[in-house]
Amino acid sequence: MAVSSETQEKELDQTPTWAIAGICTVIIIISIVLEKFLHKVGTWLMERHKKALFNAMEKVKVELMVLGFISLLLTFEQSYVA
Repeated sequence: MAVSSETQEKELDQTPTWAIAGICTVIIIISIVLEKFLHKVGTWLMERHKKALFNAMEKVKVELMVLGFISLLLTFEQSYVA
């Protein structure tokens, strides 16, 4: 059994639009659900008077947003860096 040395990889411009839209939709839905969950946890912490935990959670959220923004910038700048 010989294995072909060429792999059949599709480029982004050859990928169907519906597939890209579906993946983007899933990512957006996961982000919204995660944001709602963190909001509920924050509300619960404030009701229980756990201000230190609430502040820690807010700082983690801010750091994750910064990390996501940096990752997004690196993704768009990848071709220029290379």
